[in-house]
Amino acid sequence: MEGDVLLNLVGARIKTLRTQMGLSQVELAERAKSQDTYIGEIERGNRNISLKMLAKIADALEVSVDDLFTFGEIKETESILQQQQLIEIVKSKLQSRSLEDVQLVQRMLDDLFNSIDEQYRRK
Repeated sequence: MEGDVLLNLVGARIKTLRTQMGLSQVELAERAKSQDTYIGEIERGNRNISLKMLAKIADALEVSVDDLFTFGEIKETESILQQQQLIEIVKSKLQSRSLEDVQLVQRMLDDLFNSIDEQYRRK
């Protein structure tokens, strides 16, 4: 298994367990005696995690370390990774644009999502 894929899988698993417990990144960081920015980087698969920190996070989430490697359905995991990759592509495109362009895209997304949500409410 390629290193980046494993980082993304473990990060996504940590995020899933954290949200299931109703914890914010800040709360998890406090429990694991870490920084919330570090937890965010781990969850996004952007940070290689030490075994000691992995154990601290598992304790903070009240699970065993091996639970952090229980990825469930591969299709679900692939979907999470694909979504993360697409978000990163959009993010990189926006970073090179002006503030006005980013604000325009944000308003367009708001309108688009409001329209989608309205369609779902009608069904």
